[in-house]
Amino acid sequence: MPWNTGVPKSKKSKMRNWPRTQENDPYSFASAEISEALSNQTGYPVSVGYNEFCSPSLDEAFAAAMIMNPEKIIVITPMMTRGGEHSEKDIPEAIKRAKKKNPKIEFAYVWPFDMKEIATFLVEQLKRYF
Repeated sequence: MPWNTGVPKSKKSKMRNWPRTQENDPYSFASAEISEALSNQTGYPVSVGYNEFCSPSLDEAFAAAMIMNPEKIIVITPMMTRGGEHSEKDIPEAIKRAKKKNPKIEFAYVWPFDMKEIATFLVEQLKRYF
C-alpha cells in the first residue's frame, strides 16, 4: 500500500514541499548531484522527479519536461536491482499517464539494468579497496 494512502492532500503537499537541506534530506541533494553529472556528461537537460515525499513528483517532472516539446523523454532510475515497487510499478505507471497526455512524445524507460553491467560497476568501486 502506498505511503500516502489515506493521508489528507494538504499533508502530502506539506511533506513534498518541506524545506530541504543537505542535513535533513541528503537523498534529494544526492539526486540533484547525479542529475547535474548526467546532464554534464550527456549534454542533455536532466530533471529529477520523485515517487514520494519530495517535489517534484514524477507527474510534475514529466509535465515540466513536456513543456520543452521534446521528441523523446528518457527515464532512468538510480534503483539498480529488480524487485522494487517504484521501478517496477510506480515509474511505468507515471510514464503511461504522461504518454496519455502527450502521445506524440516518445518515452524510453532505461530499466531494468543488465546485472552483469551492474556487477562491473560495483567491481570498479571495490577495486579502490583491494
